[in-house]
Amino acid sequence: TIKGVYYAKLIEKIHAATKEKRRGLFAWGQFLQPDNSPSHNNHIAVASGWKCGFEILSHPPHSPDLTKCDYKQCGNLKK
Repeated sequence: TIKGVYYAKLIEKIHAATKEKRRGLFAWGQFLQPDNSPSHNNHIAVASGWKCGFEILSHPPHSPDLTKCDYKQCGNLKK
């Protein structure tokens, strides 16, 4: 399981790598959309995201467009 402190360090690593490799994208802003995991909503992880300049987007609970397809609906598409 991922803890909040580990996730905060991971956000900082992602920020550093993005800053090095994608310099021009910082003018547009950086977005972070974690899921509703307790480690992702931890106050340490959220503060780390803000400190790195990410705009943290909320993840709506039970959103039908973010859930997996039912097998009956997608069964024909897989064939």
